[in-house]
Amino acid sequence: MEKYDVDPKEIESLWADGGEGLRRFISYSRRDANLAQRLLLDLRLMDKYIALSRASGALLQDIVNGGQSGMVENLLLRRFGEGNRVVPPKPDADLSEERYIDSDELKGGAVLVPEKGLLEDIVILDYKSLYPTIMMAHNLCYSTVVPRGQGPASDKTITAPSGGRFVSPEVSPGIVPQVLKELLDQRTQTKRQMKRATDEERRFLDAKQYAMKILLNSFYGYSGYARARLYSLDLANAVTSFGRENIVKTKNIIDEIGSVYIVDGNVVQKSDLTFGKSVGKRFDLSVVYGDTDSVFVRLKPLQGEVTLEEAELIGKKIAETVTSSLPQPMELVFEAFARRAIFLAKKRYALWVFEPSGEAWKDRIKVRGMETVRRDWCDLTSKTLNKCLELVLKEGKVDEAVDHVRFIINRIQNLNLTDDPEILEELTLTRRYTKSTSSYKNKQPHIQLVEKIKKRGGQVPGVGDRVPFVIVKGKSSRKNKALFVDRAEDPSYVLEKNIPLDTEYYVEKQILPPVLRIFESFGVTKDRLCIGRGQSNLFNFEEMAKPQKQKSLFDF
Repeated sequence: MEKYDVDPKEIESLWADGGEGLRRFISYSRRDANLAQRLLLDLRLMDKYIALSRASGALLQDIVNGGQSGMVENLLLRRFGEGNRVVPPKPDADLSEERYIDSDELKGGAVLVPEKGLLEDIVILDYKSLYPTIMMAHNLCYSTVVPRGQGPASDKTITAPSGGRFVSPEVSPGIVPQVLKELLDQRTQTKRQMKRATDEERRFLDAKQYAMKILLNSFYGYSGYARARLYSLDLANAVTSFGRENIVKTKNIIDEIGSVYIVDGNVVQKSDLTFGKSVGKRFDLSVVYGDTDSVFVRLKPLQGEVTLEEAELIGKKIAETVTSSLPQPMELVFEAFARRAIFLAKKRYALWVFEPSGEAWKDRIKVRGMETVRRDWCDLTSKTLNKCLELVLKEGKVDEAVDHVRFIINRIQNLNLTDDPEILEELTLTRRYTKSTSSYKNKQPHIQLVEKIKKRGGQVPGVGDRVPFVIVKGKSSRKNKALFVDRAEDPSYVLEKNIPLDTEYYVEKQILPPVLRIFESFGVTKDRLCIGRGQSNLFNFEEMAKPQKQKSLFDF
């Protein structure tokens, strides 16, 4: 379903019209209401909100309007009360500010340096509910923290890698670990029930397991939240320090395994091979990346290719081996298999992943930290990047990806809004208008545009709205360069007045930076993407038309 397109400037006149204009306004408003309702129903938001309310004991309106801290506090207020413990009141502004300053001491999870570039055949392993299970395994709780300087470490205390100490569960079982265990057990039981439920039952059970998941993953963040009733930097740091230690240990275990063999459908380590028995197919293992609760392991077969079934067998064997070295209930599981992957930096990668789904496998492109989803890039950037990733990862066609980028650049450089009005929407950027224009200390493009609209007597966006804008050409000289922020303009005004866009900005600042980060893995430079741009805005099509041998990925 599409929204009915009505310019905000027209709405007042349509309302005043009373005839055909009013009917058009009513149709526009009714469609907006229908779309909002459809989103609510299709995303099953009410199911999720009600499930969260039931699981946490918080009021439904507090779930909709509040954050996760309110849900966690509702649970803990009851449980601490049952244990005859008093929970402190919410902190005042001064105490919250002190905690914000102290929060600089909070260290996050471990991220291993990735092996950069294009890689093939990667098994992805995931820690199941990592932070909740760490808190359960080590009895980490507000009620078990040993205050700093109180007594030496002993066999009755657990010392985190960060230095924080907690009494053992034999001395005093923590309240938070008990709550987490109940939530985890309920989620496991609910997911088991989903397998034999009807479609209608599955819908409600899915909302219930989702609520458990949200609550489970909220406890760690709450412990380091400066405005929480229960706040403990020692607890928060202990959780992440165990996580950092854990991922390093996992890497070391996999490095020690080194290689595995598939013999008669079973995965066997070299040390477990039976003397005199045929060796089978060998796979060398290496950890190419790790991020908090995920480990990426590359498989290198000595001969042939890696099949999906082999990847799953090996992934499950590695997960089982690592899990056996962990305190319960911590568990490493096989998550997916990436046929190809591009790693650019920490937390920035793209994968062509295959995930088991019943008897079959589902594949998709998974992107993390790239410009495909960030809102400070225009739609054309996201579309171009997605197309390039699909060509490279799924089809292994680097040359075709390069040609696609060159086509997009040519389309921008020879832009004609009369012949190609659709591109205006693809080049539109948006930013949220969060406060009055006078409250902004520095110039920002969408704020400058709001001021322009005010001067023109147009409909000014409301606070909280996203402001759409495009970047137009500006008069500039060597002495007086037109600033980027001053060249933001309303897309409909640009179309009406036929104002030329700054094509150089879109090529240099929107298209080239993200695609070059991908292509540098293959030695593709800016010059190859921008043939002929030094002399004119047109490509050298004779150069593009020359027959070129299609390279394989290995040629790069």
